[in-house]
Amino acid sequence: MTIQLYYAPGSSAFAPLVCLSEAEADFLAIRVVLANGEQHSDWFRAVSSRGRVPVLAVDGLVITETIAILTYIAQQFPEAQLLPLASPIELARAYELMAWLATGVHVTIAQLWRSERFVDDLSGKKSLEMAAHPRLERAFEEIEARIAGPWALDSGYSALDPYLAVFLRWVTRLKMDIDSYPRWKAQNTRLFERRAVQNALRIESVEIKTN
Repeated sequence: MTIQLYYAPGSSAFAPLVCLSEAEADFLAIRVVLANGEQHSDWFRAVSSRGRVPVLAVDGLVITETIAILTYIAQQFPEAQLLPLASPIELARAYELMAWLATGVHVTIAQLWRSERFVDDLSGKKSLEMAAHPRLERAFEEIEARIAGPWALDSGYSALDPYLAVFLRWVTRLKMDIDSYPRWKAQNTRLFERRAVQNALRIESVEIKTN
């Protein structure tokens, strides 16, 4: 089996990067340099027509969207226990939160950083940006309230923990006060002590030629 993960440092691809490392999978990490516009390049568009990361290719079969990729990794490597596959209610809770992160919180952040996806005129962009900040504050407060234990799910460590780390990294980039979320911050500190996370950070720090 050949597994390739197309990623960009600082993006939501961090979550599958960590999970592949947790599973001790044999995979190739291929960097897409967003700052250079590689997401729009012919070579990457041939991999994914949407031009977005992450993308997982398994024996040439392409999987896009973070939740789909995390699901594949958890199912392909069940011994890593990346999702509570044996408990329907815990699995539902995991997807409940992941879906909200992907379709709610991530979209709100896109209002700030990718406003051109939603509107064309300058006044519309300003309105989007102004509305995004209070929505993000409410969302991050909800995340903080949901983390009652050492990890995001009551059942223990899961793919949801590195996925949440993506958003906490963005809290810093947004210049929001990370200390306002002490439980989330503590959960993230525990996460970054894991060997798989350290491996993912090393991969992010080394540029890999893509063409």
